[in-house]
Amino acid sequence: MSYYSDASLVLIPSGYKNQKVYSAKPTDGSGDLTFTRASDATRVDSNGLIEKVRTNLAPYSSDFSQQYILIDATISTNTTTDPFGTSLADSHLETATSSTHTGFTDYTVTSGAELSYSIYAKSIGGRNIRVGGSVGWASVAVVDLSNGTLLGGSTADAKVTSVGNGWYRISITATTSGTIARVLVYSLDGTTTSFAGDVTKGIHIFGRQLEYGVPTDYIPTTTAAVSVGPVSGLPRLDYSGGASCPSLLLEPQRTNLLTYSEQFDNTDWTKNSTTITANATTSPDGYQNADLSTVSSSSQVLSQFPSVTAGTSFVWSVYAKAGNWDIVRLGQQSSGINGAWFNLSTKTVGTVNGGTAEIIEMGNGWLRLVTKFNSWQTGNQLFIGISDADGSTTTAPIGSTMYFYGAQLETNATYATSYIPTLGSAVTRLADAASKTGISSLIGQTEGTMFVEVNLTSIKPGTFLSISEGTTANRVDFGVSAANLFFIVRISATESASTVQTVSGTVVVGRYKIAVGYKSGNTIFYINGVQSLPQITDTFTFVNALTKLSVGNARNDTAQMGDGVTQAALFPTRLTNAQLAELTAL
Repeated sequence: MSYYSDASLVLIPSGYKNQKVYSAKPTDGSGDLTFTRASDATRVDSNGLIEKVRTNLAPYSSDFSQQYILIDATISTNTTTDPFGTSLADSHLETATSSTHTGFTDYTVTSGAELSYSIYAKSIGGRNIRVGGSVGWASVAVVDLSNGTLLGGSTADAKVTSVGNGWYRISITATTSGTIARVLVYSLDGTTTSFAGDVTKGIHIFGRQLEYGVPTDYIPTTTAAVSVGPVSGLPRLDYSGGASCPSLLLEPQRTNLLTYSEQFDNTDWTKNSTTITANATTSPDGYQNADLSTVSSSSQVLSQFPSVTAGTSFVWSVYAKAGNWDIVRLGQQSSGINGAWFNLSTKTVGTVNGGTAEIIEMGNGWLRLVTKFNSWQTGNQLFIGISDADGSTTTAPIGSTMYFYGAQLETNATYATSYIPTLGSAVTRLADAASKTGISSLIGQTEGTMFVEVNLTSIKPGTFLSISEGTTANRVDFGVSAANLFFIVRISATESASTVQTVSGTVVVGRYKIAVGYKSGNTIFYINGVQSLPQITDTFTFVNALTKLSVGNARNDTAQMGDGVTQAALFPTRLTNAQLAELTAL
């Protein structure tokens, strides 16, 4: 048989837009899922990199006639071809006055955050450029536009990249010290800032970008800031675990309580006997924003003291990569020490005290180290320690190095969710939900089959699929229970109690194809080609019509599975046991 032809609804995550996930069948849109998530998020993209929401905070990125205050300079718009082949580059020309020939803009920003400004520039008449930050942050780049050489400024925080046809992208990065950041652009005569100008000379400029963190790929703006990536309301097609095909990621609400999750040089991180070199190597998001930690003396610890209610369960994670040392411990410390040790070379978990731990491989030598503890102690300290050996609290030798990125603390949690970046305060990612209502014609009302394929990257309780009338009465759903067992729940108005059954043996990480065939007196559960529960023989009738399909969450948009759905389908009939075995075979 053709399972695709016989299915009433087929979801293979590929097409999506804001608040919508397209079903492969039916093709008239009647099976398309409504998606919600009222916050930004992250995902793992097809290259295996963490994709965050990136924002260009500078409006009018290609129009310097707007929000650009001139001092003895003029702006002509759209005068030449920009680096992307359109005619949107502007000319910043000097006046004949003996003075600086400058343009500047003030931006409202978060104090204490790493901030980057970038701009594309090309010489007019042999002039050079100075890009500088002042009033709340300080980084300067003086650039020879004939060859892209840095001639001065804060060269450690400045970068120049040739983009062809005489154009260079220039960026400066620094930590803000106030809530206003000013950016100034000068036309230079050599390296001289103040001189008698020539009205035929200056610089072509294009594509200004202001963003938190290190400079990233250019984002065009018009009248307001623009964000790209998994923004609020946009479904996440995720490629975690090196998957070649995406899955629809559906996670519960979580908060990262650690501030400055990527800036270990920030004062919110206590640095005992450790030196931090910011932005020392490429991180799991593909940009050079991972920090290097170097042991400077004994008793090395990198830590924060977040405010958490005592007795709360929590998950504490960080991305790490070996430098010249490979043993690291993550833990909590109050009156005693709990923690887990990891070997970054062998990619193994070592000694674990007071909880559990796991490693998630990210590629390019990066590992996500995850620790899970049952109880938070008052006044607790979360720490990262570079240890001399597994299980040892002794610090590694002076000069030992390791790279870190993306620290995260989630409370009331039993597993780590996708990365939640933070700056000066905790950040909450709200829950995902995907469902379709009003589709009673696509759901078998007296019998039917529900099918899902999932790739579990860790053990997470939640619902895979649910068909219902939108309430707790009249429904069939299945997933992973809080006891880490596969479960099936069937409730109907004609039953005195719900039929709930679990599969013996705890769930393990891996790929699963699961199907439930339901029919009065003949309900069955198959996992990976094998019947996994005895046939449920009691009789039932759904008094009210089943009208809603929920994917990756329960009928009331809760109990998110915490992972991704690779494909799902509904059939209006109860497939035979042989068909269920074939449908779910790996």
